[in-house]
Formats: sequence, structure tokens, C-alpha cells
Amino acid sequence: MFDLRIRFGACPPLPRGDEPGLVVWRDIVGAVCAFGETRSGQNWMHFPGLASFRFGQQDRAVVAYAPPDTARERIEDAFSRSVVPVALQALGTEVMHASGFLTEAGIVAIAAVSETGKSTLARAVACRGFVQWADDAVAFEARATEVVSRALPFASRLHADSAAVLDDDSPAESVEPTTTAALAVVLLIERLDAHDATPTVSWRRLTSAEAFPRVLEHAYCFTLDDDSRTRRMVTQYLDLATRVPVLSVRYRSGFEMLSDVVDGVLEAVSVTCGVSTLR
Repeated sequence: MFDLRIRFGACPPLPRGDEPGLVVWRDIVGAVCAFGETRSGQNWMHFPGLASFRFGQQDRAVVAYAPPDTARERIEDAFSRSVVPVALQALGTEVMHASGFLTEAGIVAIAAVSETGKSTLARAVACRGFVQWADDAVAFEARATEVVSRALPFASRLHADSAAVLDDDSPAESVEPTTTAALAVVLLIERLDAHDATPTVSWRRLTSAEAFPRVLEHAYCFTLDDDSRTRRMVTQYLDLATRVPVLSVRYRSGFEMLSDVVDGVLEAVSVTCGVSTLR
């Protein structure tokens, strides 16, 4: 996939924040978590206080520059969770911010903003005997006859309370990287308050016009300054929204409802994909 090389010592200076072409990534509360830029044909992702990652526009080598006292595990985590999806996108592969699991109908991608519960849901489904396909990044490509997903290396990371409820802190069963399978359905999940008066799980299939902007919201993207790359990304997401069923799924929060949520999600997938069983 990518070859990570870590160099401890002097780090390149961080961008000022107002430079032309600078990309700024923020977390769900609006705080800056990373910067992106291109210098002399090399792409950079800077994580303040952690490391700066450099990757080219053609090769698969990534170099991380980090202060001497930085824990290697933190660098490797940022690399696998944040740099790899963005680097893949920059090099031509579309990647959606989503978890996923493998069924007989194909891949079910679970897309949502951070802290919504997509990793917990994917692991809960995996505990039912399904193979987890992704934890935070689903790569895909629209081909002539179908939209396919290629498995990426991942390490499932659950909050302690989720791991305790699922009684499973071991690595999830996964498939070999580079394995491909058809993308069967995309679930756009929204977590409601536990006391909301709606059913535990409700869902509806979106029209292509509704689905396109909503799936595009979850696209990993290095920069929008490259017009040809941006056009290709938009075309790929248009193909996905047109050719793959996209469901809006709303569910009530609360671990006591998790089993019912999984039941509802699997039923939605079964109905949408036209299969009586997913095993």
C-alpha cells in the first residue's frame, strides 16, 4: 500500500495558516487538526504537535518527520487513519469516510461524521459473524458494470465503553488488503437522542439527487485546486449515487438498543438488496 519511513529530529516549519493553496482540516468542534499543502511537487500533511508527512504524486513512499520524543505508535496511527486515505485520494483512488462490513450481497458502507457510532455499529455487526471490511475508510471505484470497493489495511478502534459492551477488544476479522468486492449499499447514519419518540431504527432510500451531495460530504480529499482531479472525484461520486442504493438511517442512541439497531440495519440491507438472508 504505502511504505512509511519515520525520521525523528528536525521538522519542517508549519504553514502560517493564510498561505495560498493551503488546506485546513478541522475536527467536529471546529478545531484545526491538520494542514495540507504542495511544495515542489511533493504533498504534505502537517499535524501540529505530532508530525509532518510527505508523499509524492506518483510513488507510494511516505516520510514522516517528527520530534525525537514522539511515540511511534501515535505517528503510525495518524498515518493509517488520516494520511493513507488522503494520499490514496491524491493519487487517484476515491475514499469515503466510512466503516463497512462484508455480506453475500457485497460491501455495506456506513458513513457518518466522527463520533456518530459507525465503528461501534460495524463491530457489532461483525460480532454477528460478518467480516468487517473497514473501520474509517472505504475505497471505491466506479467501473463499467459496477461500483467496487478495494479493502484497505485497518485497525478497529473502539471507545472503551463500546468495547466493554461488545465484550471484545481483540482485532476484528478482516479481509486481505487489495481484495475487491461490489459496493452493495451505503448507509448514511444519524444518531438520535435516546429519548426521541421515533422508532429505534428508521430508514428510507434516497433519490440519486438527494444522495449525491450527502455522500460527497464524506469524501476524503487532499485539495480542490486540481481541477481535473476534482472533476474525476465528482464524477465517481455521481456514479456511486446513481448506481448504488444510498439509505438514510436514523437510530436511537443507547447501548441497550444496540442489538435492535443491528437488527434494523440488517433488515434494511436485506430489503434493499433483495436477499432474504445475509449469511
